[in-house]
Amino acid sequence: MTHTSADELNWFLSRMNPIVWRAQHFHASRFLRVLALDGLVVLFHRLRPEPVYLAERVWRDFPERIILSEQIKGLVRELVVRKMFISDQSVDLEELEKVRANALRLLDRPTILYLMMTQGCNFACTYCPIPTLAKRYGEHLLSFEDAVAGIALWQKHIEEYPQDDDPY
Repeated sequence: MTHTSADELNWFLSRMNPIVWRAQHFHASRFLRVLALDGLVVLFHRLRPEPVYLAERVWRDFPERIILSEQIKGLVRELVVRKMFISDQSVDLEELEKVRANALRLLDRPTILYLMMTQGCNFACTYCPIPTLAKRYGEHLLSFEDAVAGIALWQKHIEEYPQDDDPY
């Protein structure tokens, strides 16, 4: 049977008081989402979707067994580390700001270089990124030196952004 994220999360929150772990109170992040299907439960943080998979029986016993089981303590530790359980709302706000800043950084990162290397352009290309410049300079071939300078500038812009695992 499939349960929606809202159903599972509401069920969990209705049975759970704030969790006490390492002398701190934790509660579910507003970005915590839960999905259940065929005996499995998946917990994930909407801003950083690295799922945690549980057997449905572990999930169902979770609110009652918080203190009793080492396995459950390990699960709580993992959920705190992944910021699915938080000590206060400022943790959610900090995570949201980090994700927003990272998204802006990725959107501002140069990924494409256009070199207009045309001679005798007929202005028929609908995909031309800079039509007015192509019309103005379309009769001239881009010089080798200008092409090299354009590539060097593009490389400089790319080097200003640290490489990460994102291919784009």
